[in-house]
Amino acid sequence: MGVYVCPSNKVHLVYGYFDICLSLDDFKALCLKVDRSFSDWLGEDEPFILSFCCSSLCIASDDVFRLRQTLCEALDKVVFLDLEEEMDAAPFVPFKPVEMNLN
Repeated sequence: MGVYVCPSNKVHLVYGYFDICLSLDDFKALCLKVDRSFSDWLGEDEPFILSFCCSSLCIASDDVFRLRQTLCEALDKVVFLDLEEEMDAAPFVPFKPVEMNLN
């Protein structure tokens, strides 16, 4: 599990095989959502569900505390390193899916 900023200035949340690309505003919203939902989830044995526009990600109960800590640390680093202005000022890079040829 981890968080990184890609060359197109998007924040990526990596969990297992999943790499979720978010704008800075979406990343902040995700941090807030996890923080608010955490207290409702606390103590349950069920997995923690993160819902996105096109899919959902199921976080194992053992990883929920680490998820919250990882997101908080990443948000602190964005603020501490003053990346917000740099990320907002970056030119928009449209998403281009990679073409794959399966023969």
